[in-house]
Amino acid sequence: MRNQGFDVVVHEKNDFVGGKLSDFRLGEFRFDFGPSLFSFPKYLEDLFESCNRSLDDYLEYQKQEVSCQYFWSDGVSFKHYNDSKDLEGELHKIEVSKREYQTYASKVMNMSNDFGDLFIENKWFKSSFWLRSSTIKKIIRMPLRVLVNTLNDFSERHFKSKKMIQLMNRYATFNGSDPFRISGLFSVIGN
Repeated sequence: MRNQGFDVVVHEKNDFVGGKLSDFRLGEFRFDFGPSLFSFPKYLEDLFESCNRSLDDYLEYQKQEVSCQYFWSDGVSFKHYNDSKDLEGELHKIEVSKREYQTYASKVMNMSNDFGDLFIENKWFKSSFWLRSSTIKKIIRMPLRVLVNTLNDFSERHFKSKKMIQLMNRYATFNGSDPFRISGLFSVIGN
């Protein structure tokens, strides 16, 4: 906004910045306030570019070998490796076949390519969004089952493993939603 000529003052209610991207320590342990994944670096790069700045001058990031790790009370853990060969071994630990995962990932990738811009780059709460011809055309092409069924329904349709369903349902929590109430279209967050 400042780059567009506005005077900007940022007010923060906490005594630290970052909101959900913050963490805190208790003894030797570190806890995140919320998800600390860097999902869309392109948007941050675009923001810096719009201000005639280079993100590289302010921030260095690199893709991690393991994007996140999950633990269950029965002692099972799951590392989400970015390398497909390493990921395959982890999928086996939670009783998910490579084919099952690839089928799901392919479907989500296709949905993301076809409809992701609707989901990520727009304000669903504005009536003007729903009235645009481009929105209407995409919604008409959208698989009705994905749109009207919940994220949990979508996850259960693709996986038998309760642990994998739980992992896929976590995408709803990224924005404070409920996987039993939000559309299956939200599976594109994981893409």
